[in-house]
Amino acid sequence: MSHSKVRKRGKSLYLDKWNKRAKKWVVQCVHCGFQGHSLAILEPDFADTHEKEVIRGSLRSVLAPLELDAHGRCPSCTELQS
Repeated sequence: MSHSKVRKRGKSLYLDKWNKRAKKWVVQCVHCGFQGHSLAILEPDFADTHEKEVIRGSLRSVLAPLELDAHGRCPSCTELQS
């Protein structure tokens, strides 16, 4: 069966079924709901185990990096509300 038939739009089969612990590094804007991965996975000392190397590779291929401010807003929402 194709993975595209199992996956719903906007959902990741890897995050939802195979490795639920990877959701720890997924961040979301509180206003618009845009999702991205935490900038912590891009640091060189993050991938100290094989599992974290796999998490880094899969999150980088599925989500874009997202930096949130102190209020949990993405850069575009911060610009709109400033």
